[in-house]
Amino acid sequence: MVSRITLAVEYASISWHVRKYRSTRLPIALMVILNVVAAFIYLGITFRFRDGRDSHVIYAWYITSVGEAVITIGLSWRWTALSFTGTHLIRRMSLLTLIVLGEGIVVIGSQVTTIVKNPESWSELTGSFPPRALADLERSPVHHRRRHLRGSHGLLRLHGLL
Repeated sequence: MVSRITLAVEYASISWHVRKYRSTRLPIALMVILNVVAAFIYLGITFRFRDGRDSHVIYAWYITSVGEAVITIGLSWRWTALSFTGTHLIRRMSLLTLIVLGEGIVVIGSQVTTIVKNPESWSELTGSFPPRALADLERSPVHHRRRHLRGSHGLLRLHGLL
């Protein structure tokens, strides 16, 4: 709830600074209204939770958050003042992708190191771990998207070996 109030205050501040531009008044006002309404819904949901009881109010939280995301994306699609084009969002998502892939590689490396350091840990199962781990990385949705965009085949042949 506090985050939505903070966003509403930020958008209200922006609306004050761009008040002379007619094309930005409505979309930014709609974002202020959206965040205030979401904040009040989250406030109401907060008081409906009870200790030790199953509550179906969590569905309202999911519906509100999904609705909020859909409306925000719709508003950014409709008005260029709220558009994501030209922002650093795409670059940040690309860097997040690299971080996720990097974490996967670090985990694979540490497990391979453990296998190599402990000779008694070698077995049929651990011997096949590195190729299976590489194949899992290759099968990730992020890798498929990159492969599709760049046209490279990566480790696709490795699937046939496993």
